[in-house]
Amino acid sequence: MKNNSSSAMGIIFILIGVGALLSTMNYLNHNVIMLMVSLAFFALYFVRGGNKNYYNLSFLMPACILLMLSPLEILRTNNFFNKLDSEITVLAIAVAFFLIYFMHNLWVRDIRNKKRHWPLLVGIVLSAIGISNYISNTYDVAVGNFILHYAWSILFILLGIFILIREFFKKK
Repeated sequence: MKNNSSSAMGIIFILIGVGALLSTMNYLNHNVIMLMVSLAFFALYFVRGGNKNYYNLSFLMPACILLMLSPLEILRTNNFFNKLDSEITVLAIAVAFFLIYFMHNLWVRDIRNKKRHWPLLVGIVLSAIGISNYISNTYDVAVGNFILHYAWSILFILLGIFILIREFFKKK
C-alpha cells in the first residue's frame, strides 16, 4: 500500500459503515456506534502522526467530543438525568476540550514550538456556561438570574478592560 494513512482511513470508514449497518439492523446500539466512531477518529489522529502535526486536531476534536458524549447518551437512555441534561452535556463537551488541550499540547509543540491554548479557553468558557446554567436552574431564581445576567456581563466588561490595558502597556 502506498499511503498508510489513506489505507487506515479507508479501513476505518469501512468499520464505521459496518457498525452503522449493524445498528440499523438492531444488532448494535447507537451508543456503541458513537464510541466506535470516536475510536476511529483517535486511530486516524495517531496514524497521521498525532500531535506532530497541528492539523491532526481535526481528528482529535470529534474523537474527544464523541468519547465524552457516548457515556452520556448511555446514561440518558437509562433515564439517569432529570433536569440537568443540557448542563451535563455542556460540561462533557468542556471536558472534551480539556482532553484535546492536554493530549495535543502536553507532549507536543507545533511547527514554531508554541503551544496552542485555544482548546483550554473553549473548555473554560463551556465549563463556566454549564456551571452557571446549573446554578440558575438548581438554586434560588434570584441568585441564578444574577449570575446568568449580571455576573456574566460584568465579567465580560472586566475581561475587555483587562485586554485593552494589556495592549496599551504592551505597545509602550
